[in-house]
Amino acid sequence: MNTKSVRLHEIHLLRGVATLMIVAAHCYQFFSWTNHPFVEDVFKDVFDNSSLIFIFVAGFLFQYTEARRFSYAEYFFRKTKNVFLPYVFALIPAIAYVLLRGSPTFSDIPLRDFSPGAKILYQLIYPGSTVNYALWFIPVIAIYYFAAPLLKAIDQRHFYWFIAALLPLSLLMHRPTYSQEHNLSLALYFLSAYMFGMFCSRYRELVFVLLDRHLVPLTVVFAVVFIGHLLLSGHHGKSQTHEPFETQGGDGLIDWLYLQKLLMTMVLLGFFRRFRNRSAAAMDYLAGASFTIFFYHLYVVYVVKWSMQFAAPEFRLDYLLLLFALAIGVPCLIAFSARKLFPLWSRQLVGA
Repeated sequence: MNTKSVRLHEIHLLRGVATLMIVAAHCYQFFSWTNHPFVEDVFKDVFDNSSLIFIFVAGFLFQYTEARRFSYAEYFFRKTKNVFLPYVFALIPAIAYVLLRGSPTFSDIPLRDFSPGAKILYQLIYPGSTVNYALWFIPVIAIYYFAAPLLKAIDQRHFYWFIAALLPLSLLMHRPTYSQEHNLSLALYFLSAYMFGMFCSRYRELVFVLLDRHLVPLTVVFAVVFIGHLLLSGHHGKSQTHEPFETQGGDGLIDWLYLQKLLMTMVLLGFFRRFRNRSAAAMDYLAGASFTIFFYHLYVVYVVKWSMQFAAPEFRLDYLLLLFALAIGVPCLIAFSARKLFPLWSRQLVGA
């Protein structure tokens, strides 16, 4: 994204914050929370399902960048070059690990009888089955890339009333697990967030005016929903199902975290708009390296787990902050090195 565009600077920062929240979610899961159950509930409700913010940003940018002239061939070529290529490079270590060490995913018939080539293809399609499980996001978002002509037609005809049907579906459907064949159901689950991002881009002048005028009451609404759920609900974090397209599951009727994250997205967007003219060099840098952080942070977490023989230590804030700093810092170093060594190809190699 062009960070020089003042109008989109808040979207750039929103993507950066979403990345940091995803990393934070994977870092807090490293610890045992036996002595701090309430703090764990807070972390779950704050950081889980932050991929929704990423998907909202993707929908916003799709509508914004493709609003005037849309060529499906050019669009897909850009996505192949700037998303799929760095995705494949980022997944190579995880695939190599599975081929050398094995994986529980391939212990079941017929998966265990797959040829090496079939196992590689399976992991490219379902990367949630690897140690770099965060990359489940790419094949899921790719479904929206394939459906771009349909989504473009919906945008051109202003058929955004679909969101009114999709949002209740997401709230009732709950988030499918991502380790195996759930890409289509995940894409359906997040579709309302993607289309809401498109909607906010299509009507951004109105949306931005409303955010500018009503950020305080919107923040209050978010706080009431967040605190109410935290104090009154017996379930925290993602509401998950284990079967494709299953609704409700065992985590309650309504996926409150989905609604919370939509509200949080708008609050953050309004906040970044309010302070958009202030210097934010550190956040700009992190947002520019967000894809590299997303692609590689779990390797850092995994290496730390391996060094501790996969024992989960009891939560300590200083340990959590150290792990978070490593999970952010190492990918930033990768991005910096790639830009210096391969300035013309760094985006294709590492996403930055």
